[in-house]
Amino acid sequence: MDKTKVFFLLAFILAGCITRRDEVPTALPSAQASQTASAEHADNCIVRTGIIGGTVNLRECKGAACGEVVDILQEGETVTIITAGEYYNVTTDSGAAGWLNSKYISCSGE
Repeated sequence: MDKTKVFFLLAFILAGCITRRDEVPTALPSAQASQTASAEHADNCIVRTGIIGGTVNLRECKGAACGEVVDILQEGETVTIITAGEYYNVTTDSGAAGWLNSKYISCSGE
C-alpha cells in the first residue's frame, strides 16, 4: 500500500474513533440525576467520612490532588451545596468555599 492510502486509512479509522467517543449519552442515569438535582443549593447537607472524628480535605478545585487544601472538614460538619456532581462545590458555616468529593456528602432527603 502506498503512503497516501495508509494515511487516509488511518485518518478514517481515527475519525471513526472520535465520532464514537462523541456519541456518549449526555443524560445522566435517573438515580444520579435525581441526587444531583436534590442536592443543588441544599443547606442541610453534612460531611460523612465514615469514621467517627474523621476528616476530609476541602480543596480549591476538583480532584484529590487538585490545588491547595482550603479547609479540613470534620465528620458531621454542615455544608451548603453550591454545585452538585461527582465533586460538590460547597461552603461551610465558617465561610470556607471549595470542592469535596460527593461520596463525603450526605443531604437529607437522599
